[in-house]
Amino acid sequence: MIFGSTVYLEDLDTGEKINYKIVGKDEADLKQKLIFFQSPISKGLIGKNKNDLVEITTPSGVKNFEIKDVKYI
Repeated sequence: MIFGSTVYLEDLDTGEKINYKIVGKDEADLKQKLIFFQSPISKGLIGKNKNDLVEITTPSGVKNFEIKDVKYI
């Protein structure tokens, strides 16, 4: 995963499917699913690939995700 990519995740604890685009600080807007590349979630995803399982510590606690897909658009 790299800056500018969109990642499709499944929350392994809730089954919720969510996607985020990794962007710069000025573009970041969580409501629009645009996350800063230095945010805890982004940092946990960078360097990972489709089908990887990741555990990410966020301000609201530990989250477990499976990377379902990555788009480099």
